[in-house]
Amino acid sequence: MSNRAARRRGEVPRREWPVWAVPVAIALVGLVIRIVYVLQARANPQFAAPSMDAGYHDEWAWQLAQGTWEGGDPFFRAPLYPMFLGAIYAIAGHDYLVPRLVQAVIGAGSCLLVFAIGQRLFSRRVGLVAAAMMALHGTMIYFENELLIPVLFIALVLGFFFLFLKALDDTPRQWLVAAAAGLCFGLAAITRPNILVFLPVLLVVGIPRLGFALRRTSLALMLLAAAAPVGAVTAYNAIAGDDLVLIASQGGVNFYIGNNPESDGRTAVVPGTRPDWWGGRFDTIQIAEEAAGRELKDSEVSDYWFARAFDYIGEEPGDWLGLTLRKLGMFWTGAEIGNNTTIGYAKSYAPIMDLPLLGFGVIAPLGLAGVWLALRARRRRAWLAAAFIALYMAGVVAFFVNARFRLPVVPFLILFAAFALVQGWRTYREGAGKRLVPAAVIVVVAGLAINLSARSYPENLAYARYRDGLAYRELGQPRQAAEAWRDALRIDPGFVQARTNLANLLASRGDRDAAREAYEAAVAADPANLAARANLASWHLAAGDLVEAERHVQMALARDPMHSQSLRVLGVIRERQDRFDEARRAYLKALEHTREAHRIENNLGALAARQDRFDEARAHFERATELDPGYAMAWLNLGAMHARRGDLPAAERAMRQATRADERSAEAWSALSQVQAALGKDQEAARSAATAQRLQQR
Repeated sequence: MSNRAARRRGEVPRREWPVWAVPVAIALVGLVIRIVYVLQARANPQFAAPSMDAGYHDEWAWQLAQGTWEGGDPFFRAPLYPMFLGAIYAIAGHDYLVPRLVQAVIGAGSCLLVFAIGQRLFSRRVGLVAAAMMALHGTMIYFENELLIPVLFIALVLGFFFLFLKALDDTPRQWLVAAAAGLCFGLAAITRPNILVFLPVLLVVGIPRLGFALRRTSLALMLLAAAAPVGAVTAYNAIAGDDLVLIASQGGVNFYIGNNPESDGRTAVVPGTRPDWWGGRFDTIQIAEEAAGRELKDSEVSDYWFARAFDYIGEEPGDWLGLTLRKLGMFWTGAEIGNNTTIGYAKSYAPIMDLPLLGFGVIAPLGLAGVWLALRARRRRAWLAAAFIALYMAGVVAFFVNARFRLPVVPFLILFAAFALVQGWRTYREGAGKRLVPAAVIVVVAGLAINLSARSYPENLAYARYRDGLAYRELGQPRQAAEAWRDALRIDPGFVQARTNLANLLASRGDRDAAREAYEAAVAADPANLAARANLASWHLAAGDLVEAERHVQMALARDPMHSQSLRVLGVIRERQDRFDEARRAYLKALEHTREAHRIENNLGALAARQDRFDEARAHFERATELDPGYAMAWLNLGAMHARRGDLPAAERAMRQATRADERSAEAWSALSQVQAALGKDQEAARSAATAQRLQQR
C-alpha cells in the first residue's frame, strides 16, 4: 500500500511543516527578487551617483562614517536613516551595493512582519496572502533599493504594530514586549516624524477601545521607550543646536511647499527658490531672515514658513480646499508619482521589473474593500490598522504627495486586501455571494477611479534623462552625459537645466562656440536662470572679455545679491583687474551662501598666494581639501604653493593627492612629473609624464 493511501486511511500521520516554514519561504522569494533587482539596477547610472534626497543622505552618512560630520545645528531632517546608512559605510566602506543588499534583507523581513500582523489581526491564511503580496509589490521593491527613508521606516512601523498586538495578548513578559514596541515607535519617529500623528489616537481612543489589555506598568514602559529616541534628538537640538526643535526643523518649509498659491501638491520646491537640494535650503533661510530683518534660528525659519502657509489658507480658503482635494486625489491615484526621480523609467533598467508585480492600482481597491469587510465583521483590532491608514494619509495630504510618502500605508492596505480576498473566497464557497456585493462595488468603483486617474500623471522622461546626465557627469562619463541631456532636450526643448548643464559640459570639453550658444539659449528661455547667467559670464571671462563677463554677473546679482556662483565669478573678475581687496570681499560673501565652500576656499587660497601671503594661502587650500578630499584643484594649488616656496617633498605629496583625487587630470600628472624631476626621481617623473601625455591625447 502506498503512503498516500495509508494516509487516507489514517494509518500514517500527516507531516506537519514548521509554523514559520511557509512565511519564511515567501520572504525568501521576496528576497531573491529584491537581490536580482539590486544587481540589475546597477546598470542605472544613478545607482552609483545618488543626488537630491538620496545624495543628501549619502553625504551625511559618509561624513558620519569618516567622523568628519561637524553638527552644531538642529537636525533639519530626522537623523536615524543617515545614521543607519553611516553605520553600514563605517563597516563596508563607501560602497553603494552593500547598503542596498542590507535593505533588501530588511524588505524581506518586512514581509515576515506583515505575515505576523495579518495572522494576529485576521488569520494565518490572511497573513500568508498578505506576505506574498508584500513580497511581490513592485514599488516596494523599487524603494527598498533607494538610499531613502521608506525601507527603514516601514520596517519600524510594522515592528511596532506586531509587538503592540503581541503585548495586547497579555503575553509573558508583557512589559518587555511593550517596551520593545515603544522603542520601535520612537525610532520610527526619528526616521520620519509623520508617525507622531498616530500617537494621540492610539492613546486616547485605541488603547481604551482595545480593552486596556496593557497593564499600567507595560503601558508606562512603552511610552518611556517611545520617548527615549525622541528625547535624545530633542536634547541634541537644544544643547548642540541651541534651539527648541522636537526632531527636525523642515516641517514649516514642507508645509508651505504643499500649501501656497503656486503649489501643485507634489512638486517639492518652494516658489522663488533654486530647485537643487542645498540651493533651495539656503534660499528658504535667506527669504525668512530678510523678512525678519535678522538672523533666525532653525525653528524660527520653520515658524516663518508655517505662518506663510496659514496666511494663504486664511486668505484663500476656497483655493486651499481645492488644492487639498487635488492632493487627496493624488494620494489615491494608481500612478506612482516620483519626487526626485521618475519611478517607471528607473525600473526599466532592471528586466525583473517586467514581471507582473503588484502596484497601488490593484492593492488600493482591494484594500478599501477589505477595510469595509473587516469593520462590518467587527474585527476589533483591525480598527487600529484602518486608523493608521486614515491618519497617515491625512498627514501626507497636509503637506505634499508622492509615491515615497504614500508608501508606508501600502503594507496596511495589503493586509486588508488579503483579508478581502480570503474572506471573499470563503463567503463565495459558503454560497453567500450576495453579501459580497457591497465589497465588489467598492472594488469596481475605487478601481476605476484610482486607475483612470493615473493617466493624469504621465512619466516625465525628459527629467529622467536629465537625471541620468547628472549621474554620468558625476561618474566621469561626459559623452554619455551629453547624450542624456540632448535626449532630454529632444523630449522637452524648453528644459533649461538640461541646456545649462550641456553647455557646461561642452565648455569643459573645449567646444566653446557650442557652449556659448547653449548658455545664451538657456538665458533667453529663462532670464531668471542665474546659474546659466553666471556660466555665460564665466565663458566671457575665459575669452578675456571682462566687460561682457561683468555685465552678465551684475545682471545676475541684481536679481539675487547673494548668488554665490555669480559672486565667485565677480571675485575672479576683480582678481584679473588687480582689485584684490574687492575680489576677497566677493569670495567671502560667496562663502556665506554656498555648498561649494571648497571651491571658494581654493579661490581665496589662490588669491592669497598671488599676494605672497603663503601661510594664509596654505590654510585656505588645506581647508578646501578638508571640505572635499576629492577636489583635485585644491591639492594641485597646494602643491604649486609648496613648490614655489621650495618645499619639494610637500609639493610632491600634494601633487600625488591631486592625481588620486582625479586620475584623469593630465594637469595634475604633469605637475607631479615636474616636481619629481626636480627631486631627481627621474624614473617616476618619466612615468608621470607619460601618463599626462596619454591623458592629453584622449
